[in-house]
Amino acid sequence: MKNRILHWTSVLLAGSALILSSCTKDDEDDKGSQTPVFPEYIEQSILEGSSKYEIAFTPNMDWTIEIPTDATTAEWFILSDGQVQAYSFSGKASATPVTITVVAVKPATFDETPSCEVSLTMGGQTEKIAKISLSNKIREFALYASTYGTVSDDDFDYVYETTPIDRYEGSDDPETAPKDAIELKWPATKGSYMFVFKVSSNFEWVASTPSWLKLAQKTEIEGEDAYAVRFEAEFSNETIDGNVGVIDFYDQSVDKDDDPGNNAHNRYCISMPAFRDVIRSKDRGITIPFDADGYYSDGSGMTEPTQEYSLDITSTKGIEIIPMTPDGYGGYYIDESFDYKKWVTITPDTEWDDAQGLLQTHTYKIQVSPSAEPRTAELLVLPQTVAAKINMEQPLDQQLLDEMNNYQLKTEYQPYLFATINQGVTGSAAIEIAPNSAYQVFFNNGAAKWELLDSEDYFYEDAYLGENFGQDFMEGVPIYRLTYNSIDAEGIQLDITGSYAYQMSYVDSKYLEDRWLSVSENDEKTRATVSMNHSTELTPETGSKGNITFYNGDGKKAAVVVCVRNY
Repeated sequence: MKNRILHWTSVLLAGSALILSSCTKDDEDDKGSQTPVFPEYIEQSILEGSSKYEIAFTPNMDWTIEIPTDATTAEWFILSDGQVQAYSFSGKASATPVTITVVAVKPATFDETPSCEVSLTMGGQTEKIAKISLSNKIREFALYASTYGTVSDDDFDYVYETTPIDRYEGSDDPETAPKDAIELKWPATKGSYMFVFKVSSNFEWVASTPSWLKLAQKTEIEGEDAYAVRFEAEFSNETIDGNVGVIDFYDQSVDKDDDPGNNAHNRYCISMPAFRDVIRSKDRGITIPFDADGYYSDGSGMTEPTQEYSLDITSTKGIEIIPMTPDGYGGYYIDESFDYKKWVTITPDTEWDDAQGLLQTHTYKIQVSPSAEPRTAELLVLPQTVAAKINMEQPLDQQLLDEMNNYQLKTEYQPYLFATINQGVTGSAAIEIAPNSAYQVFFNNGAAKWELLDSEDYFYEDAYLGENFGQDFMEGVPIYRLTYNSIDAEGIQLDITGSYAYQMSYVDSKYLEDRWLSVSENDEKTRATVSMNHSTELTPETGSKGNITFYNGDGKKAAVVVCVRNY
């Protein structure tokens, strides 16, 4: 009996051990003896123009993926399983990849680069598997310079360059302008130095300028996502001898003194030419006709003759206007030297008023005394610094003329020959020829030159052109030289008053067929456009010349324009 009990006891114990052993193995199988396998850690950006980044992983255990829910992260990111969005997702172990997408809630900005870390939990372990950032938006800014296109009496049509200007990387206060600095221009129809740019940008900007420069106008360009902006300079003692400064186009959303990078600041160097010696007038280069009795008439027949001509000149204080009479031998009479009496009177309409600024426009009244004989005078207008070297109380001929060279005007004063007065001169008084005032910018910046030739010049041109300009000179016919120093000046328009006809001649027969010099007129015949046009097969050589002879309504020679291609 005792043995049976022990047997059953042994059987029961063995069965219990078997049961216990079986339970432990099953438990281990249920929980799995594997180690969770996490994907390799990555750092990636959601690039500008995109809004999401996909993370793929193959979980070997039940899993939960999540991102932080703090306000900063939640403002920028959320997760998506392709159907719904949440800050965490869970799932079962899988032999195929699971894809969860990190979604950017807001679009990229210029100066913030937010990020979030993605965590994965499996088998009671949590690891960060990714850091996803939202790449900031790239600022785009381009500045284009303008050149002059079609010109009218009232304004300029601006044509923009196709290549943007390089940004300036130098000092905020440059002492001198670098070679590639933008130089302000002064168009004939405008009242100050200025420049027009085209601005293309994908952010709202503000322009910071030096104290002497202001943003005068900002206008949308039709058909383009861009603006035309015009900057104008102020005339002051600070700029009278020129100045250099920096324009900074910066993002209006940032502090002016802070530079977060990413093109938040775009700086360009700009220079203003000196204006101490500026002399501007629509009458530069004209011929002013008076009759024998001293009356001026514009030749239109629409106005009554008057005993004065009004010459408007814009300048700084201290200019001098000096009339000179050709002596017939290439030289001049200026004052009462050689028993010669002045016959031209020049009177300013108002005295200079310092309160009106450094640069002012004044009208100078020109009058001539009656004369039975035809005569001509040339006006010399000397700017401030040049005039300051002249003692107006001493004989001017001794200061301005070269006694050793037949009393010709000294070389240093020749650039200041301004206009011509003709009294009772046959032929030339019947028409007037002068460059259209809108083209004055080309003469100011050296792209072209308009000058009245003296007798020495005539003889030089005679030898080259084979024309009897010396005889023209003796008969009072003015001869002008129009020199093109740059292709920019092609197509200069000449204003012509009075009825006329013209005849062209070419110097080099080599170019006769090519007709590199051409003239076109408007319907009213009050304006002629002179062009140095040429074919692509045959380009005129530098120094090529031709001339245009103008005749008045009576068929008499009235003026000659010698055209020189100097580029």
